Amino acid sequence: MSNRQVFETAASAVEQWLEGKKHLRRVSVSAAEGGLAWDIDLQGEFAPVSSVRLVLPAEFPLEPCRFEVDAQLELKLPHVERGGKLCLGLWASPSDLEAPVAAVMRAMETLQDNFLAKLLQPDWAESEFHEERLTYWSLHCTDPRRATQLDGRVGRVHADTSGLACWAYGTVAGYLHPGTKHGRFYRQVIACNGVDPDAVARRHGWAQGTVVKGHALIVRLADDRPWTPTTWPKDAQTLNQLVASATDGQASLEGLLARAQRNFKKHQAKHKFRTTHTGRQVPQPSAAPQLVVLFVQGSATYGFQVMPTFGFTARGVSIEPFEVCRMDPDWSLARDNGLPQLHARRSKRVLLLGTGSLGSFVALLLARAGIGHMTLVDSQLMEAENTARHVLGLQHVGHAKAPELANELKRAVPGIDVVGVRSDAGAWMAKYAAPGQFDLVLDCTAERGVRNAVTLLRDIHFGKTPVTHAWLEPLCSAGHVVLSQPDVPWPIEDPANDLVNASDLSIDETRVENPACSAGFHPYGAADVTQVAAFVVERVLSALDAPGAPSTVWSWVRAQAFFDALPMAVKTRPIVPQIGGELDTATTTRSLSDLLGQR
Repeated sequence: MSNRQVFETAASAVEQWLEGKKHLRRVSVSAAEGGLAWDIDLQGEFAPVSSVRLVLPAEFPLEPCRFEVDAQLELKLPHVERGGKLCLGLWASPSDLEAPVAAVMRAMETLQDNFLAKLLQPDWAESEFHEERLTYWSLHCTDPRRATQLDGRVGRVHADTSGLACWAYGTVAGYLHPGTKHGRFYRQVIACNGVDPDAVARRHGWAQGTVVKGHALIVRLADDRPWTPTTWPKDAQTLNQLVASATDGQASLEGLLARAQRNFKKHQAKHKFRTTHTGRQVPQPSAAPQLVVLFVQGSATYGFQVMPTFGFTARGVSIEPFEVCRMDPDWSLARDNGLPQLHARRSKRVLLLGTGSLGSFVALLLARAGIGHMTLVDSQLMEAENTARHVLGLQHVGHAKAPELANELKRAVPGIDVVGVRSDAGAWMAKYAAPGQFDLVLDCTAERGVRNAVTLLRDIHFGKTPVTHAWLEPLCSAGHVVLSQPDVPWPIEDPANDLVNASDLSIDETRVENPACSAGFHPYGAADVTQVAAFVVERVLSALDAPGAPSTVWSWVRAQAFFDALPMAVKTRPIVPQIGGELDTATTTRSLSDLLGQR
């Protein structure tokens, strides 16, 4: 059956079930919307809701039915979305195709239990508004029914309030579209504690067009302070009262305005006024400093744009609420969850040698896991043929891999300190490395010479710092991570092939030759290497999170079926799983000291 036939069959069953029921009448729906609808008269039992509309959408029962109430109840009652739609978490079940009436009955039970019955509880609405306060704040800020007091709303606003105690002044960088002298700010960036928001915007690629600097007052609210439609500041007076209450009278709108005025006098020559459509004289956005008040409450942040009408005085100040997009590392990297671990990782310093196919993805995953400081060392340039298995792409061709990768990570990840250096690993270590400089050394070059150089120079350049080596076997048939603590160093004879690797598969057998000197390659793609990169990063993070971990060898190995399918005979070792298909893999953990004892 077509979807329309499915709907007609289900709707007919529901319509027969509802026929003749009291306090219920069929109502029309728009032709564009389709479906069926009935109004249910609640007989004054659940004020202020007088009736509820039951709607069977055109995709019913593949989609659940829904309920609607008077659109004017938006922000008056919880769960009322734009247009009066009720958000009750209704869902469709495969059984609804056979039992559409049961689906509607289930929905009505949810309506009764999760909405109507709650209306009889005096404190439910305020508690529910506060519990889901960001949702309702978003509705408020984007409510088309609310006439904006400012001529032109703000666009996306990013804020980093890291380190905020009770309250602080911050700085605003607002951006007008390129080529415009005034109008709507398409983006604003706000920061405090000495952080330059324009520098942040430039780092993340947001600083386009005309920048207008301004001032912010950032205030922390107690988690239990209600943030609901009845408690939100509605004007400058109530905003000022909330600021004073939350800061014990230490901060105020007058203080913010005075701060802005002192700064504005330095640029008074550029100051211009314009007339709005209501006849009011307001400063041009291109000349007037932006004034913002932010409230931080737990993981939520709320914003108000402040516009003084008569100079820099509290008289006649207009305010405009807006949504805030947090950009701080706590939110961007962890959503405020597991912060002790994130903060510990952000203090870690990692030296990564080699930013090729494996190293580039390892660097990316470490950055997104919260590692705060990385030095990337690689001597190679990005080439077009690297694109299929590298974080970088064609736009980076001809540029050094390490510096370009460092720039990409800084652009993508907030707060990370990453430096990329084009250099041979051995030369860089000899010139720059010193004991205590890093918390972990990670070698992803897969070069025996680099492993030997690290072993030989370890005591001189790295002291007691743990060292890890990670590499791929040919065709990405296996990947390995070796954690070497100072008491169990990696041997100078480099027993990777004899003791660690999963097979005798040789790079000479799998190398695809190109018509140039040393221009061959080993065929594998991003889907292969990213599996190993994730495996490597999990183990590296475990070593960083628990610095005293013993020297260990971790291996990621494809199943025997993979090796059997190769066009050459391959001798595998006991770590290769004998069960599974060509795409199956297994992981294993071995003691480095035990392995070295087998020599």
